[in-house]
Amino acid sequence: MRKGVWILIGLAAIALLGAAAFFIVRLLNSAAPQGQSLSSQLAVTPGGKLAGGMQYDMTPAPELPTARPDFMANVSQIKDNSVYVTSDAKLTQGAGTVYELVIAADTKIYRDTTGENPPPPANVTWVQQTVVQADRSQFAPGDLVAIWGDQRSTRWIASVVLIYGPAVAK
Repeated sequence: MRKGVWILIGLAAIALLGAAAFFIVRLLNSAAPQGQSLSSQLAVTPGGKLAGGMQYDMTPAPELPTARPDFMANVSQIKDNSVYVTSDAKLTQGAGTVYELVIAADTKIYRDTTGENPPPPANVTWVQQTVVQADRSQFAPGDLVAIWGDQRSTRWIASVVLIYGPAVAK
């Protein structure tokens, strides 16, 4: 009889641990939804600026990769043909490292235009992200950029870059 009690206690403990693991994974997934770009977690105001305020769920633009950006940074300097970006301690766990953003001939550059659209009605909680093709002349110091590409030391070789415009602290 004692052996049966210990088996029941063991099964109950396994079930409890399984339930706890399920809820932890579910909680983590709800905090960082997969399949959405980071822009879906940022509020966009007219003019394409990021700001605090009403937050919307955003359906990513079809032109962008479906994976999350590899790196988010602020444009810190433009010198000759080089664009330099600085990591933001709020978006990455870095301490403001400066990286050179390498834009090759086949790099696709887009500018986020979602904030230039009329604001959605108050009862709407999602918006469709819109982007337009851009070029390297549209980078400006202070712009927040999302980068898809490969990091090599202090360089990011970009395959796709999305320019959000100036970042505004929430």
